[in-house]
Amino acid sequence: GCYYRLKASRLTTRKELYRRILTGREILDSSTDQMIDMPTVAQQCCLSEFRFYRLFKQCFGISPGQYLQQKRIEQSILLKQQNHSWSEIALQLNFTDLAAFSNTFKKVKGVSPTRYQPAR
Repeated sequence: GCYYRLKASRLTTRKELYRRILTGREILDSSTDQMIDMPTVAQQCCLSEFRFYRLFKQCFGISPGQYLQQKRIEQSILLKQQNHSWSEIALQLNFTDLAAFSNTFKKVKGVSPTRYQPAR
């Protein structure tokens, strides 16, 4: 589905852009516990920062930053299921502090981490 959302005049161009965007997504997936900036990711995909952002959003419907936030929050839930404290999780996922983690969690899940109840 997201392959066809990419706007390109040639099939070969679309394939190459899709490959680069998937590379960027893989980099983001493996960076949930590291500080990474989008210009670096874009550079590793051989795209400008603006083009990477625009194509990523075209393909997946959210910005690369939002994607990374969602992945970090998903990772935090897995860590919580392993009985880590929220403070440990915030530190491990490279949030600046517990408040920044809590704000991001609430933005993504709609509730604070302490009130979050996973679906069973």
